[in-house]
Order: sequence, then structure tokens, then C-alpha cells
Amino acid sequence: MKLRPPLRNVKPKATYDGFGNPIDLSLAENATADAASSDSEGDDDLFAAFDHYVADFKRNKGYDPYFGDAEFDREALATGGRLIMVSGFKGGVGKSTECASFIEIAMEFGHRFIVIESDRRNKDVGPTFKNMAELRVIALDLALQEGMENLLKIMAAGQYLIVVNTPAGMTQPFDEHGGVLKEALKILGYELTVFFLMNSQKQSVDELSDFRRMMPDARVHPVLNLKEAARNEIADFKDWANSDIRSEIEAQGRTLVMPVGPMALMNRLEQDKVPFGTLAQDPRFGLFDRHQLQEWRKSMRAEFERVFKFGRISR
Repeated sequence: MKLRPPLRNVKPKATYDGFGNPIDLSLAENATADAASSDSEGDDDLFAAFDHYVADFKRNKGYDPYFGDAEFDREALATGGRLIMVSGFKGGVGKSTECASFIEIAMEFGHRFIVIESDRRNKDVGPTFKNMAELRVIALDLALQEGMENLLKIMAAGQYLIVVNTPAGMTQPFDEHGGVLKEALKILGYELTVFFLMNSQKQSVDELSDFRRMMPDARVHPVLNLKEAARNEIADFKDWANSDIRSEIEAQGRTLVMPVGPMALMNRLEQDKVPFGTLAQDPRFGLFDRHQLQEWRKSMRAEFERVFKFGRISR
């Protein structure tokens, strides 16, 4: 499987009109540029409305998840006081992959975490890091009051970096305990950051809207998993591109993109319970697959650096 280039250079192949239909504005954009340099006032007047439409559409309707990155104020990944949740609306959407890669990349900068495995059915992240002295790993069912109470006790014990791998359908814990969590975040001085894994189905957009309604102060970064799209392209996510919630979410966060990697090797995370960096160096696997996995990890690091300043923590 061909690995995509570093994602800083990935651009959508199409934009969408107000009805969700893909359109190609490249010719219209070129025509608009040519008109802007024209000396004919008559032609400018004739096509003024058209040129305005193209410019307005490109600014407001055309979708590029990297638009606005230069102005986005990335957060410093502080030494503590941050609760990071990784979730999605259904199983198999890439939660464990996203969570494990984030922990591993942040660790390379010297950051240390309390890792909470809250997925009862697919416990991939917790076992992957349970034997590392630099981390602390615990399993808590946050859908239960006892689990949420224990999370709050951990937060009250100190200013930690806490990463939670949540189960599919993450709205249940917030339906039950969202009010007390919001209060605890405020009292204990914690910030909540959420990486929300998306596939190209409208249901994932609806679930994200529900979560946003429950936790309006959370910093949310949707993650478009290209593996979960028909053509493995950003343009497949038209429901997200045309959603009412997107502008609100991208005003406070970034839409990240998870590229397609060497799945035969990446699926070993579930089997072997070892970090991707370890798999990328394992001589049991082919050089080509290992190289692809290393390139995938570089792309993931570039995506995480769109939202965080990792810094370098000395110990």
C-alpha cells in the first residue's frame, strides 16, 4: 500500500458546493486571477459578480483543513494540569492508533503521563505502555460513577498530564457525569483537550456535535482517518466539510489528518502490545514496511505539532 506524502503538503482534490456536490474551482480561480490583471474595465465590470462569487466561495466554502494553521495559536504541552481524551463515535475508527502514537511521540520530547485505559472491549493502549517506568497506567471505566470518581481523585492529587483512551460512543460518560467533570476541571485547574476520530460518515459529525453541546469549553481537534474513507482522501469527508459545526470547531482547534499506513504492520499493535517505534525497528518485519511505518510516524508527529508545542523536557 502506497504511503501518502508528508501531510503538510496534502491538499484536497475537490471542494464542495452548498449541496455537497464536488466541484473543481481551478479553472475559475485562474480566470479570476487573469481578470484581476486585465486592463479592460469593461471586462472587470462584466465579470465582477462572478469573480466575487469565486473569491467568496473559496474563502468560506472551499475546504482545506490546513487553512488557518499560520494564525492558529498552538498550546504549549505543559508539565501538568491537562486532561487529554482520545475518542470517536464507533469502534475501529482509529482511537487506539491515535492515542498510542500521541503518547509515544510526546514521550520522545520527555513528557510523562498517567495513561488511563477506559475501553473495556479493546484494551490496546494500556497494555502497550504498562511496563514503562516513565508512565503510570490504570484501567478505569468512566461510564461508571466509580470510574469517574477515581479519575477526579487522580486529578485532585496533582497537576498531571493525563491521557485517556475512551471507549467507542464517548458521549455516554458525559451524559452521565459531564456536569461534575466540568466543575472539577474548573476547580482543579485542568484543561480538557479532545482528539475526536472521524470517519466519512455523517454519524461521526452528529456525535461530535453532541459532545460539543455537552462540553462546550473543551478544546476539540477532529481527526480525519483516511483509512476510513472510500478513496482514502480528505475530499471524502464532505459531510464534515459542509457541517454547521465545523466552523465553530475550527475556530478553537484544528482538523487533523491521519494518513494511511502499512496496515499489516500497524495491526501488530493490537497483537504484540508494543509501541509503533518499536515495531518500526523490529528486524522480524520487512524493511519496506518498517520504512513506511517510520514515514507514517513522521506524518503523525507533524499533525500533532499543528496543535501543540511539545518543547523538550529535561529530566
